Amino acid sequence: MGDMKGQVAVVTGGTRGIGLAISERLLDRGVTVAAGYATRHDHAREFAGKYADRGVSIHQGNVGRNEDVLRVFGEVLDRHGHVDIVVNNAGITIDKTVRKMDPREWDHVIHVNLSGAFYASRAVLQHMLERGYGRIINISSIIGSAGGFGQANYAAAKSGMFGLTMSLALETAGKGVTVNTVTPGFITTDMTAAVPAAALAKVVARIPVGRLGEPDEVARVVEFLADPESGYITGQVYPVNGGLYMWGPEEPRTVKPGTDCRMGTGEPDGHDSVRDRQSYPAAGLCHPRATGVSAGERGFALGSLGDLGL
Repeated sequence: MGDMKGQVAVVTGGTRGIGLAISERLLDRGVTVAAGYATRHDHAREFAGKYADRGVSIHQGNVGRNEDVLRVFGEVLDRHGHVDIVVNNAGITIDKTVRKMDPREWDHVIHVNLSGAFYASRAVLQHMLERGYGRIINISSIIGSAGGFGQANYAAAKSGMFGLTMSLALETAGKGVTVNTVTPGFITTDMTAAVPAAALAKVVARIPVGRLGEPDEVARVVEFLADPESGYITGQVYPVNGGLYMWGPEEPRTVKPGTDCRMGTGEPDGHDSVRDRQSYPAAGLCHPRATGVSAGERGFALGSLGDLGL
């Protein structure tokens, strides 16, 4: 690992959830953290007080407003002198089906979750190019890859980060600046407490490792990408989702042999592809369609957990 002492990182949404874990990881590497926040003054004050001896600063603003972003980066440069790392972590959800979603609700989520990453990257880009060094890390979501029931705005914004990441990476690849994205799956944060236990259990049942992730498991990937020795990695997307991509939302997961999948007797149905099998409880495979979980229930669970910690 490279020496990160003396570096400065801006972490949007950096005082709680995944953002807090990222801030703390970077602090442990000797990085000075300027943490952004929107409205949660309590979390911001707690963060500033806890790490006052490490030179942290907190900055309030709405990343969905370019004027706020320019002001915050001006404050950071005035106070710390330079910026080496930007983590675009801040995000919101306003969950409704497209039929019920107001255009203002669509715009608000896009402005914060996608335009915010553009505004922050643009605000610091010339500074990084002049110094010949920089690390920009965008925090997307598995919802950006798989979609989410009632989350068209959130999914569009988070998938838009992939294109932003790859395009900006191409523009900066030969200039010492790397740009990458981390896509968390379903992560344990304070928001988990608001999710009904039944819905949470159905989400966990789809994750091959059989549990939710922890914020620090996302933060350690961000730390790796922010490291000075990660200069040959750019334009990439790093999933942190407990293997969820291996099965996808409608594919089988391993269960204890003999599990009742609530569908037939578990005898082979004549299909050769595991993807096509509805259930093989005798062999330890159950398909989500065979577990009594309806599409609406799966959508509710995804919609409830689509923004854990972001």
